Amino acid sequence: MKQTFGVRITDPFHLNGWQVVELAGTALESSDACPCCLTKLETAVEFVADAGGRMRLGACPMCEYAGYIDRPSQAWFQDFYNKQWDTNPNVPAQPAEFKPNPLISAILDLKLPTTSKVFEVGTGYGQLLRQMRQGGFSDLHGIEHSPHRAEAASKAAEANVMHGDFSDPEVIANIKQRGMFQIVFSKSVMEHMFDPRALFDGASEILEEGGVLAVTVPNVFREPTPGTLFFLPHLHAFSLGSLEFLAQSYGFESVSLFEIGNGVVIIARKKTAMAKKLSRTPAGTERLLEKWMTEFCVSKIGDASTVYWWGVTGNRWTGVFKDRGFLNPILFWSGILLRRIPKRYRAIRVKKAPAQEGVPITVYSSKLSLFYK
Repeated sequence: MKQTFGVRITDPFHLNGWQVVELAGTALESSDACPCCLTKLETAVEFVADAGGRMRLGACPMCEYAGYIDRPSQAWFQDFYNKQWDTNPNVPAQPAEFKPNPLISAILDLKLPTTSKVFEVGTGYGQLLRQMRQGGFSDLHGIEHSPHRAEAASKAAEANVMHGDFSDPEVIANIKQRGMFQIVFSKSVMEHMFDPRALFDGASEILEEGGVLAVTVPNVFREPTPGTLFFLPHLHAFSLGSLEFLAQSYGFESVSLFEIGNGVVIIARKKTAMAKKLSRTPAGTERLLEKWMTEFCVSKIGDASTVYWWGVTGNRWTGVFKDRGFLNPILFWSGILLRRIPKRYRAIRVKKAPAQEGVPITVYSSKLSLFYK
């Protein structure tokens, strides 16, 4: 029988760039089918609000995908990204200088013809398209949800970048008018999409047979646990197996599948015939639950107020200590000096709460809310 724990968040007092997004009163939609292999998701975490409202995060027992079973509607997310996320057009196109990205380096290592037509889904400020241009490619295109980022990317990479939603069939039809592409890539976008299959739908439409698709997404086993559980814009997290399942279901044949940093990368070729679906033994959810419970430190959270902290910079440092009120800053600085706590961290006050039968982790709060940045 699986262990069950209950934790109450009493105060998100040091979010360091994250903000609270209130979901109280927001209508939620539910889907318990894994978007990668269509297996029914098992409830791994349930968020319960005193004021009413529940929200579940699920784990796939077949391919080890993780994502929200309950979530606001696609229209809600469209409104969120248009009105709350990245709404300042005066933010400069950062960074002006950047390090080569491993995803682009992997594409360049394939030694594809530099005459290939290239399309990026989610260009940001154009750093990756710039790296493709530096690698010798000149026929560069892309799409970006943020209008001011799309404009910045067009200038920075000398590329034809449009503003739009890649999951919109009308947008895909407009892209196809530019002709078929030989290379399509996307970094850190699919986890934000309401339906991650939409990226493969669109890529299948605009990519010619034999063309290359390269995708980077968060690795459910390497992404810091608070990012998977509490960060609403990351609707999905993937394992190597789940990403391969998804690619295979669209007739892509994997060229390379590997982990790097906190991400997982797949490079695949579009095949003429639909590839045979993968057949494998169910992976179970035990590894995911063990990771989340360990990094969330649930067994160390007691009845008294406790400070739970985690690193900001993508590492998986986490920890807890007894809440000492005004002495907390001293404890943090002592931990930083002793290199037991990273210089940049986030922290919330928590305490033990009743567990629910059949639910591995239950998270209580006064109002239904998660975080974004």
